[in-house]
Formats: sequence, structure tokens, C-alpha cells
Amino acid sequence: MADPLSVVAGITGVLAFTGQCTRQIIAIIAKIQNAPDEITDLRFELQHLSSLVQSAHNVLLRNKPRPEDRPLEDTVKECLQRCQDIMKDIEKQLSHFFNKNTGRRSPLRAVNWFFQSGQITALKDRLRDSRAMLELSITVLNSHLLGKGQQAIMDEIANGMNRLALQNSKHARAFRRRLEDDVESVSAFSGRRVSLSLMTDVGLPLRKFLEAQDQNQASVLAPPTMSRPLSPPPGCYATQELHPQELPPLVQAAKAGNMQQVKALLSLGESPDLRLPDGRTALHFCVVYDDASTAEILIESGANVNIRDGNQRSPLSLAINVESFGLAALLMRKGATVDSSVPVLLDAIRTSEGSAGVADFLGALRERLDDSEGPYLVHEAIDYETDETMAVLLSAGFDPNKRDRSGISPIHHAILRRRESAIKLLLLHGADKNDYLAPETHDLLRPEVSWHRPLIEFIRVGITPLGTACAIYDSDIVRLLLKEGADPNFVVAGSM
Repeated sequence: MADPLSVVAGITGVLAFTGQCTRQIIAIIAKIQNAPDEITDLRFELQHLSSLVQSAHNVLLRNKPRPEDRPLEDTVKECLQRCQDIMKDIEKQLSHFFNKNTGRRSPLRAVNWFFQSGQITALKDRLRDSRAMLELSITVLNSHLLGKGQQAIMDEIANGMNRLALQNSKHARAFRRRLEDDVESVSAFSGRRVSLSLMTDVGLPLRKFLEAQDQNQASVLAPPTMSRPLSPPPGCYATQELHPQELPPLVQAAKAGNMQQVKALLSLGESPDLRLPDGRTALHFCVVYDDASTAEILIESGANVNIRDGNQRSPLSLAINVESFGLAALLMRKGATVDSSVPVLLDAIRTSEGSAGVADFLGALRERLDDSEGPYLVHEAIDYETDETMAVLLSAGFDPNKRDRSGISPIHHAILRRRESAIKLLLLHGADKNDYLAPETHDLLRPEVSWHRPLIEFIRVGITPLGTACAIYDSDIVRLLLKEGADPNFVVAGSM
């Protein structure tokens, strides 16, 4: 791999490049047939890193750091560089283990693995520690961008050091001092940001997990980033790094895709929700191996489709991350809660074209969100300026006229966000060019949301898309709507 800091500039570019490299190694591991457990564990670690990087990248696209935020950015970049250095070593070690053309292990390579496995395990442990530092540095940067105060962020650093078991080494103590110095440095500048949580429904997993910690509602599961396991919860085995033969029999069977053995164990009373110390269950393994048949057996036997592992990942969120779309569709139809953050979900949809099971996944997602209070993915795609994602959603049958909880349809939302390309896409897929927002919509609008304010003033007598375009003084959008056939003589209530 090339040095990412010499290829791309800016934190969002570095995050994007790191995510690409992580997915590249995950793809390499996926080609290894009959992979040893050390490789499977490494794959989980890389998937968690990929999810973390992806969420951070999308949030920073929404709320770009300012020049005075540079110290926090630099710390995140250094953590990313450390992860990338380790991934270079991992890729080098994996090249000794498998044939890149077939993924098959030769006898000589199998012998070679015996000597390489210890190095792979050591690299996995290094990656886990480096990812823990990256997670904390991203959490601190995110909290700063969301407008939290200096003392609140300092408390988060202390809690994060304990949660991630980073406090017991000289290197970790130096890292904590670095973060605290960064926070003091950026806090010296006057003016705090307005919290995005007042304006979005992103639900970033980092923020949710941190808030749960602050409220003392953290899961009893041992955090996955810990270098030493805590006492496991009831029903868990006592060691985090388990030998294959020490795995619970049900997990072994599910991991091997042995459906007959899974059925036999369940018939003998084995719990389908038995956890490993890091919180993974047999259902999580089915997701990673895209084994819908075994997953369905577990679900029919009472497996909890919303159970979370130590990373706070449900089977559905994990399925979306690893692009097991057919299994994701199954989970949604069996009652799984759509809990992936909006950026992760949109990015998965954007890159899903041609993936197996994606049509079924989008159909199940549409059915679920049609009957829910959000997220409103067409609106979110407009906000994230992802026309590719919007096109996929609309082609899959998502309603171009479905209103969000504020009563605003996608076409009005696109106009308020000045997104001409999105307006064209919506009209192409049947959006109502004369969509009328009734005066009652006024009571649902929020003045703290900047793009609601033009409507608050003008909607008291109702408004059409042309009226919304006039309210924001955008002549280009007015011309576009007229060209597409919007009615300039549409009569609204109270106007005569």
C-alpha cells in the first residue's frame, strides 16, 4: 500500500483511503478457504475498524473541521497512519499464507501458516490497541464538532481510557496527555459550534455508545478493544481468546455452516443466544459468513435478531457493514430493528449495485421504513448530496412524495437545500411538481433548523415547490420547475 498521507490531503481523504485499504484486506481474507480462527478474528477486527472509519468519514463530510481544529485532526491522522502501518504488515503476512489466484492453501503454505500464526495474532493485538486509540481520538473530535464543552470532553477522555483499557501503559498515558493538550488548544478559540443533534437524525454509533456510557447504561459485555478481558457475563466462556475447540459447540457448528448439528444442539436445549466473551453469538457468525439458512434455523428457534455484541453491533448492522444483503433482508423481515447509522446505510446502498441479494434488501428496507417514523432515506440522500444513492432508492420503489416528520416532501426538501440535480431525479421518478404544503405544516417546522426558516415565514397560506423556490430567492430552481411543468397559477388556500 502507498503511504496515504502522501496520496491524499485532509482528514476526510485520509479516512476514505483507510477505509478502502481496510476493505481490500477484508476481501483478501474472504478468499482464504477454511481460514484458521486467527484469520477469522482478524477479519472481525478489520470490519470494526472499517465501520468506525466509515461513520467518522460521513460525519466529517457533514460538519467540516475549521483550521483551528487542526490539533485534533492531526491526532486522528496519526492514529490512522498507525493502523495503516499495521495493515501493511498484515497484508505481507497473509501473502505467505494463500495463493492470491485461488485462495487455496497448499501443503507447504499450510506448514508455513504454523510459523506465521503467532505473528498474525501479534499484529491483530497491535491493530486492536491502535483501533482503540483511533476510536477515542475520533470520539473527541466528534464531540468537539458537536459543540460539547472542554470539561465534558475531558471527562469523555477519562471514561474512554478506562473503557478501552488504555490506561496501563506509558504509551497510553502519553496518548491521553496528547488528547488533553489538543482539547485545551482548540478550546482556546472563542465560539462553540451548534450541535448537529438538534438538526439531524444521523444517530452516529459513536455518539450513541458514548452517551450510553455517560448515563451508566453500558452493556455488561466486555468491550472488544480491551487488551485483557473483564469477567464475562453469565452464559459466556471465561477467556476472550478461545481455542477453536473451546468455542461453544453451537458457535462451532454455526461457524462451520453445519445445519444438522445446529438443529441437534438446539433440540437438546442449547440457547441460540449463547454469547462469547466479546458478545458475539452464533447469529453474528452466520452474518459474517453470509449463511442465511443457518441463520433462519437459529431465528426460528428463538434467537434474538436484535442482540448486540461487545461493539454494540446488532446482526442487522453487521450484515449491512459486510454487505450480506440477503441475510439483512431476512433479519428485517424477522423483526430486526434498523439501527445502522444513516451514513453507513446510505454508503452501503450506494455501493450495493450488482451485489447478491440487494434487491431483496432494498425491498425489505422500503417495507420497514414505509411503516415507521424514519429515517427518511430519500431526504437523507438529498442532505448527503449522494445522487447515486438517491437513484438507487427511487429505482427500488422508495416514494418520491413521502413526507418526513416535519411534513416536508422530498421535492420541497431538495429545493430548500438548493439541490438541482436531486430535484431533477425526483421529478424523473414521479415527484409531484405542484406538491402543496398545507398551512398546518407550519406547526411541525423547527426554527433551529436553518433550512426550515424560509418556510416558517411563507407557509401560513400554504406553499408549492415554486413558492418554496421563490422563498429562497433561487431563480435557477424557479426556471427548472417551470421548464418541468410546474403550475405558476396553482391556487393555494387563503390566497383569494
